[in-house]
Amino acid sequence: MSFKPTIKETPFELVTSIRAGRANNNRSGEDTILITCIDEPGMLELYCKKVTEEYEYEEETYQFCDYQLRWKPIADESTTQPITVAITYEYEFIRYPEVKDAVVFLLRKKEAWKDSFPYFFWCQETDETTYNRFITSFDLCLTTLQKEKNEKDELKKASPLDLLAFAKERNIISVLDNEDVCKRLYPFVPEMFRTPAGLKRIIRSSACKKNVAVFQNCMSVLSVRDTLAAYGIDNSSLPDDPILGDVGAKAYVKRIEDLAKKELEDEKSRELIGCSVRIVGLRHFSWIPHHYYLNVETGIMSSTPEKTKKTEKKPSVPYKKLILEAIVELKDKTGSSIPAIEKYIKEHHPEVELNHTRVRLIIKMMLEKNEIAPHFRHKNSYRIVPQKGTKKTAKKPAKEEKEEKKPAKKTEKKTAKKPAKKEEKKEKAEKKTSKKTTKKEKAEKKPAKKSEKKEKAPKKEKAAKKPAKKTEKKEKPAKKAEKKSEKA
Repeated sequence: MSFKPTIKETPFELVTSIRAGRANNNRSGEDTILITCIDEPGMLELYCKKVTEEYEYEEETYQFCDYQLRWKPIADESTTQPITVAITYEYEFIRYPEVKDAVVFLLRKKEAWKDSFPYFFWCQETDETTYNRFITSFDLCLTTLQKEKNEKDELKKASPLDLLAFAKERNIISVLDNEDVCKRLYPFVPEMFRTPAGLKRIIRSSACKKNVAVFQNCMSVLSVRDTLAAYGIDNSSLPDDPILGDVGAKAYVKRIEDLAKKELEDEKSRELIGCSVRIVGLRHFSWIPHHYYLNVETGIMSSTPEKTKKTEKKPSVPYKKLILEAIVELKDKTGSSIPAIEKYIKEHHPEVELNHTRVRLIIKMMLEKNEIAPHFRHKNSYRIVPQKGTKKTAKKPAKEEKEEKKPAKKTEKKTAKKPAKKEEKKEKAEKKTSKKTTKKEKAEKKPAKKSEKKEKAPKKEKAAKKPAKKTEKKEKPAKKAEKKSEKA
């Protein structure tokens, strides 16, 4: 037996319509929406379609209505998009009382905190009876929807039990967090699934859902006691009287739900409860409007919106200047790292709210623009790249001065030191020549003459050094001659 109905639908049919323009909604504050009317003719139409539902377990058919409110521009060349809103029993369609110079319609939910996007339409009809007729037909639509909602609730109560819908999966999974419940279920499952995670995996499987459907069919035919006994479930806690049909099944499943609720209350920090609380919080404490202001750009309405308070913007932080200042003041030859730059900014500019990611992004941009460069040995340390224009103007004259100074030093050194060395060598040569024997006097006179000639020409410095070496070499034969004379 299938519990889902067979649905038959008819196409949408027009109920009523009027000429009306639409408005744009713009948020202008935490709890206000700015409504701007569009100066363009349009049509506001109410459509309806009939839906019939048939169930296998009942002979009767149920008929319901679906309503839609549509707006479209009259001109074919218009760029504004049409609107289609599915109407439910939660909506209300009223004339907005704040505007007195024109007729403005408001479509919103009855509970204002649930509606974050109301719809505004301004009437373009001159006759009052036309738009009054539209409002009355819309009210009839809402009353029929409310009646149908009550009928659906009664139909659900009278419908047979659907265990998959009644015993929700999240409730059963929450019960499995209790160790005592898991220990009772372990004998009925294979060894590989004898853990809380394994049991949850079984419940989420499609095979488990099929078995639940089989169990439900058994309960619809047999009594609850016989069905539980066939499945090997302990039924001692059930009353002695035989319970047949949906009443017993609902009582049995209600016990499961009660146990699940206790587990949910004990574990309020679970994800499922947290999500539901957040949804309620968002609906209740978000920026959902309680005041509407109409911004009249057309000449039809004269009401004006109240001025909203402008929020003061935070002053922007000049990160680039602070980074350059930190690199200059730290005076590190290898460059300054990001932690060192941030530390300098915190110490010298405590009023600045430093953002680490912002500092990294600006340093990256400065590297791309070649304003700073990493050190060749320390890649995470940065130094300022000098500009090309300053090199040419400031540093070139200094180099020319150095080039002028260098040759002067060389000439002074050469003129001062080299003649002194020559004189010392000459003195040594004179002392050595006095010790020589008389036989070598002719040989000693020749180098002396050469040295005198070479003193007259001071330009050839290399030639002046050579005679001194010759005199040193000629000392050795003189000593040998002395030894020979002593032996004789």
